[in-house]
Amino acid sequence: MTSRRLLAALALSGLGLMSCDPAAGVVNKPETPKPDTVLPDTGWELVWQDEFDGPAGTLPASERWRPEVGG
Repeated sequence: MTSRRLLAALALSGLGLMSCDPAAGVVNKPETPKPDTVLPDTGWELVWQDEFDGPAGTLPASERWRPEVGG
């Protein structure tokens, strides 16, 4: 096979493979909208919370958290 024929065969093979795109003709579905946030019923009282909003790399507040290291 001459180099021209080899080049032509490779080019046609590449074009053939590119025409086999599995996503061709697929229509993307629109995202399903997320439901609205529902507020809790009245009668609930917040008893405790911790926001963990300290600087990055710091441990949680030691007066509220005691890490267990297994043992």
